[in-house]
Amino acid sequence: MTWHERPINDRPMTVEDLLDLAEGLRPAWMQRGECRTERAVALAREVGFTTASDLFVPNPGIGRRPLVRIHAAQILCGDCRVRQECLSYALKHHPVIGTWGGTDIRQRTAMKKEGHKP
Repeated sequence: MTWHERPINDRPMTVEDLLDLAEGLRPAWMQRGECRTERAVALAREVGFTTASDLFVPNPGIGRRPLVRIHAAQILCGDCRVRQECLSYALKHHPVIGTWGGTDIRQRTAMKKEGHKP
């Protein structure tokens, strides 16, 4: 029996079960981020993206406007109550792709080179 065939309550594991499991492994502060709000979804749609995730993580299929994406994400990060936790997480797990704590990968790389600690 493979991992995805293991039963949960006498049924095979579904994609939804896997997503719930992954969600449970994330730090709690991630649920409180501005990126998880309806405001993020509205801003994403306003600048031509489909989901809030599209603003924070580059997607080659929709990456034609990276500066718009990064700027919109940074606007949301500016008001985020977990911005510092997010930035610390990104620095600790460097390199992570996308916008974290209001910074992009180039900014975080520079911070690491300057000796910034998570």
